[in-house]
Amino acid sequence: MEDLFSRREAYLTKDQFNYATNLNLNTEKFNKLKDLASTAKLKYSKKDPIKQKCTEMMTYLNRPTKGSNRYRKILCETKVETVPHNIVKFSSNTETIIGLENSKKLNSIWNSS
Repeated sequence: MEDLFSRREAYLTKDQFNYATNLNLNTEKFNKLKDLASTAKLKYSKKDPIKQKCTEMMTYLNRPTKGSNRYRKILCETKVETVPHNIVKFSSNTETIIGLENSKKLNSIWNSS
């Protein structure tokens, strides 16, 4: 994501990033974004310089590509907690009422062995 880099290898500072994107991120969120970008750069970068490309942050966040959800979670302030669809289905099948707290506990034990 070109908004995080000043050159191919150098990151922008938090203040430079906030000024360039008109976002006011705290240090923790900026560091998370920077870590995600460096991981993505290592994992998905092309060896051929012609095939290498960067995308603007707004373009990347507005398309349904794999990985953009991680960035959106960091940038979005609100967290809406709901009962997951598998618990809703389980609840309707067993004709029980399962609240949010119990759904978290129940979902965490599906993979227990």
